[in-house]
Amino acid sequence: VRQRQLVRWSLASAALLTLLAVLCARVGGVALALCGPVIGLQLAAQACSVNFLQVFATEHFPTSRRAAVFSRACFAAHLGDLVAPTIGALVVERLPKGLVIAFFSTLYVMALLGSARPPLST
Repeated sequence: VRQRQLVRWSLASAALLTLLAVLCARVGGVALALCGPVIGLQLAAQACSVNFLQVFATEHFPTSRRAAVFSRACFAAHLGDLVAPTIGALVVERLPKGLVIAFFSTLYVMALLGSARPPLST
């Protein structure tokens, strides 16, 4: 399996698992019990894509730039960890639930499209 496939499949599965979690919650009943595990799988897929991209960053850039690029990427990831809940809270409070789910799934799709740009091995 190539790096490009690992990143793209994990991002695509995260987007689909987000929609599946919403479907489980909407159906209710027995499907509601599956909502937690599906969200766990979504978060695992998201973490996999980040891990694969970090490995790419360390392999792709020359040693002289590697530390600077990797530190910026880690900083951006940690900043996203802090800012995302705040933005998420504002989005969830002000928009309809269906639109919120579409918004977050769209972020995964945007990341999937963005993963086509780096020269990952095919």
